[in-house]
Amino acid sequence: MPMKKPKRQLVIKIMAPGMDREGAVRWLLKLHEEGPLTVKIPPSAHIHGDMLLLDVALSDDEIDPYLRTFSELVEADPEGRSIFHRGMEIEVSDGESTEYVKETSSFILPGGWQVCLLGQDRRDTPPSPGAEAIILKTRCAFGTGRHPSTIGAVSALQMLYENGSMKDAKILDMGTGTAILAILAAKMGAAEVLGLDIDHRILADARQNIVLNSLSEKIKVSSKPIDALNLKNQDVIVANLTPSVLFKLLDKLVDALAPKGFLILSGYRPSPGHRLEHRLHERGLKRLHHVDVEGWCTEIFRFCLE
Repeated sequence: MPMKKPKRQLVIKIMAPGMDREGAVRWLLKLHEEGPLTVKIPPSAHIHGDMLLLDVALSDDEIDPYLRTFSELVEADPEGRSIFHRGMEIEVSDGESTEYVKETSSFILPGGWQVCLLGQDRRDTPPSPGAEAIILKTRCAFGTGRHPSTIGAVSALQMLYENGSMKDAKILDMGTGTAILAILAAKMGAAEVLGLDIDHRILADARQNIVLNSLSEKIKVSSKPIDALNLKNQDVIVANLTPSVLFKLLDKLVDALAPKGFLILSGYRPSPGHRLEHRLHERGLKRLHHVDVEGWCTEIFRFCLE
């Protein structure tokens, strides 16, 4: 008998110019109560600025059918069309988790890199980081490295590592979180790594993990906006972010990339990926590599070279 895939708490972000947000909340909750969007755990919906956020628990196999059904309902239902108008965008991301990692554990990432997670209750001395081991201690369960988008980003970095592109490179890790990708880049031979994140609470975890891995000389972190740093000629830029954030940052990331550099994007489903690729093509970049991990896309882009 096949095992049931676990549910994951997700946030569905719905954006539409001129959307009737209060009406959208009522309409969505009615659809979930009466079908056909019924799910086992009742969702919650609330308004955040110009967005409608829907918290719902789904397995990986259920995400795309759920979003497809939702889009079809909006098109078919006159009330839905009047609420959301045109130009609706939907994206899915993991809900923010405050569940601490309580037990020390370990797992293996692509390329054989071992991640050692230290539980929050651990009081003894952490192990010395080996050449292929990454030590992490985090208050945010999303930052452990197990998410498919992180695994995809690791696979992309591993590909560049194997072709020699990481050695002595300048790396930018956009949205560094727990610094797992920054730490990996440093262990792959990067000369210097900069991790950026606007969340000061998460940056505290990043700094702690950098120290735990004895990489303070190689990795720096900052909460400053990318355009305030005037970054240029980054050999590798990795950005594991939601589609809306990637679209906002895309031009700035391209401007910071070296002429022969590599841009790694991760954290989105296939549909936003097509639009990202189109935007990057307009800026003169082409896609070199694509990997799909449980429906989450990671792609490597580079300037079209003569």
